[in-house]
Amino acid sequence: MLWQMPGTGNTRWLMVAVLISAVISLLQPGSVQIISSLRWIGRIKNIQPDEYDRLMLQQIPEQADDSRGCQALWRSRMMAGADLSAARAIMMRMDTCDREDLIVRWKGNLAWLMGDAVRAGLEWQALPASESLDWGIMLFRSGDLERSALLIKIGSEDPSLDKNERAKAFQTLGEIYRSLGDWKMSADYFGQAIQLLPGSYYLSFQTAQSYVRVGDCQRAIEVMEAGRRAYDGVFRPQLDIGYALQLGECYVAVGDYEKGRVEAQLAGGLLEKARPGLESGVYSTLSERLENLSRRLPTDSK
Repeated sequence: MLWQMPGTGNTRWLMVAVLISAVISLLQPGSVQIISSLRWIGRIKNIQPDEYDRLMLQQIPEQADDSRGCQALWRSRMMAGADLSAARAIMMRMDTCDREDLIVRWKGNLAWLMGDAVRAGLEWQALPASESLDWGIMLFRSGDLERSALLIKIGSEDPSLDKNERAKAFQTLGEIYRSLGDWKMSADYFGQAIQLLPGSYYLSFQTAQSYVRVGDCQRAIEVMEAGRRAYDGVFRPQLDIGYALQLGECYVAVGDYEKGRVEAQLAGGLLEKARPGLESGVYSTLSERLENLSRRLPTDSK
């Protein structure tokens, strides 16, 4: 019986992996299926990385001859959670893949995982701008902020981008750096985006938020007033209330209490209008913010 065979516990489990792989290969041949079996066994028994690498490379040395096989090898190596020696060995065979875009992605990923962001950027520069931007936005949405920023920066430098595409790239970079807590970089990128699309209402609000966080309320007012002039009249409760509150807070910060009062009154009216459709927590938060703004206004604004 298998359990009575000599060897360590991990060795026996590796042999189980080979048997499972062989059975699956008979039913549905291919490196993807073999890797899936090894991945499953590795999860259950926590096979040591060096054993995992040896088995993986012994079992599939000749099957990395298409994009599917390369991808299976690469993803399996990443899931092993070990050092990147096997990944480097796999990358040496990547030239046999039939998808140049995948090769570029994987080479950049390997450099990134090895901590070489400069090399990763050089590799990813070979990607079309649209692919860099789409991939970067996808990574941003999944929470991979640093890698998404690098890819979007690379894509944004393509001279073939039109104004809207470039503005979208800068806006996303502003959102990334805001998520990272780097308000200066966020303000810089939002500022570049708003220069391209000065009439964007929502972008004006985002840009002003970052200017406020770096202490430039005057610039925030200028951006928000320009966005207000381009307002399309469609009522968006939280955005419209937040817009008036933020603008009012900025006017108070620069000492223009009269305009601050006007914005506070506008925010109050919008808040009551929106109250039936707002969640109680949202309504409470906005109400508290309005109260704080009102307290900062002198009784006599003259």
